[in-house]
Amino acid sequence: MQNGKTVTTGLVLRVTETKEADMILTVLTPDMGKIPLIARGARRKNSRIAAACQLLAYSELTLYRRGNWYMLDEASTVELFGGVRQDIVLLALASYFTELAEAVCAEETAAPEILSLLLNALYALCYLGKEPRLVKAAYQFRLLALAGFEPLASGCAVCGREEPEAPMLDVVHGVVHCGGCKQPGGLSMPLTAAGLAALRHVLYCDGRKLYSFRPSQYSTCRSAASPAAVSGMLSPPGCLHPPQCTTPCTTSSMGASGSSRPHTAHPDASGSNPASASSRNWYAAFTSRGSLPR
Repeated sequence: MQNGKTVTTGLVLRVTETKEADMILTVLTPDMGKIPLIARGARRKNSRIAAACQLLAYSELTLYRRGNWYMLDEASTVELFGGVRQDIVLLALASYFTELAEAVCAEETAAPEILSLLLNALYALCYLGKEPRLVKAAYQFRLLALAGFEPLASGCAVCGREEPEAPMLDVVHGVVHCGGCKQPGGLSMPLTAAGLAALRHVLYCDGRKLYSFRPSQYSTCRSAASPAAVSGMLSPPGCLHPPQCTTPCTTSSMGASGSSRPHTAHPDASGSNPASASSRNWYAAFTSRGSLPR
């Protein structure tokens, strides 16, 4: 902190317009957690902070406190995730990610792991061309774990067997168990060995490797070998909407085969691949920064 001002980094989760030219932002930071932030004049033409006040903007922020609010003094954008903004499906999914993060984060409580998870998910969608359904499922399960609702998947919760026989996931109790080890009051869904392996990867792997696996790694089994190995537990096959959504998916968001269409890195306005040296540099710096969990 210098001269009463604080310098941090943050990702914009929500944007609300107020007055003639101001904005109220909800920003997720690594050290201050979720904070409300007033950006005065952000909607004025040629505003220096306008770019950093967009949804999904990840920026370096200079703040000062006034009453119960933080005021934005200066901002320098680090990453805008332009490839996500150019695709309506990816943008909808990214917006869903920010809503989930906002829901589970408490105000002014450090949440570096959740910020790291969210940035990794956006990077996977924008630059790595990862299957949106896979990213969605992995993000949801990992966020549940970080929020304190981690499913017990290390072994059968009833008999203790490390490799459950005919494994099943009890979505009420949040545990994995053998097919013959049923608990009263639960609601269990069958898991193949591949589905269990994918679930364990998502819950227990290094955060930097969350999206590094391919479904073909677990291709020895049926449904769990698909890109929706885990997302099938949460959403109808092919659905990119939140689990509670009842809107049927259409061919506009699904490929001819019924699966979500693949996404590759989007070119920027100049036609070049956005996974440029500068994009890789900020991400490398982020994942190697000691102050942020990986």
